[in-house]
Amino acid sequence: MAPIYEVCPILENDRYLLRLTQQDDLESLLPIYSDLNALPFFNSDNCHGDNFYYTTRERMQKALNFWDYSYKNGWFARMTIIEKQTGMIIGTVELCYRVSEDAFNGMCILRVDVGSRYETASVLTEIFGLIAPHTDELLGSHGIVTKAPIYSVERIKALKAVGFAPSEHLLVGGHDGYQYNGYWTWPSAKISQSCGMPMASEEVFGTDADGNPNPDYCKYCYVNGEFIDKVSMQEYIDMCSQYGAQAGMTNEEMKAYCEKLFPTLKRWKS
Repeated sequence: MAPIYEVCPILENDRYLLRLTQQDDLESLLPIYSDLNALPFFNSDNCHGDNFYYTTRERMQKALNFWDYSYKNGWFARMTIIEKQTGMIIGTVELCYRVSEDAFNGMCILRVDVGSRYETASVLTEIFGLIAPHTDELLGSHGIVTKAPIYSVERIKALKAVGFAPSEHLLVGGHDGYQYNGYWTWPSAKISQSCGMPMASEEVFGTDADGNPNPDYCKYCYVNGEFIDKVSMQEYIDMCSQYGAQAGMTNEEMKAYCEKLFPTLKRWKS
């Protein structure tokens, strides 16, 4: 089970605090989820028809019960956003490890719901910036994917400020196969599905047997349609852990990172 489901941490910076959503949050969350001006920014993709518009205490309670049940079963975690200066609840975030056949497999699906008065670049930059560095450790994921429709100008500003980039890929619904657009990913660089190295351009892509670039693997792992090092995943983790300094880590930290990341990569899942 991912660490977030063993103990949900408290994340905080100077202005905001995030902690596991509680039943007592109902009265504070109801005005947010009944806010028609906030509704267009709630991501309801692949949510079986739930648009997160709750106008009664009963409907809000039903949502809280489901969020609590989902957390206890390790499906996703809902965390409440609190403005520290006022003590006010301004919204929630949802973190979920994605298992799929699309380009976002193994990533953290991040939903950020805030009241309409907080749908500003300054607020959202702090919230995204607070969450982003922790998702891989908490979920065992590699990177984040989040929705930002074309009209969500303030949200897009915030995502750019934190280092997200628009994805060329569509998110494929797990239950109906519907394809959703408008997704952004962090970190912005694609990573090698063998070693996890960021691949910011085709210059570092590996090559297929026909010499064409392969966007899944880097040139240090995959050349002319073959992996350079024909080793097991654990042997490769041990090899990569010797290069912690190049990633700004100790070798021990690098090994721990690889042990979480590698099982989610395409090469090692097959």
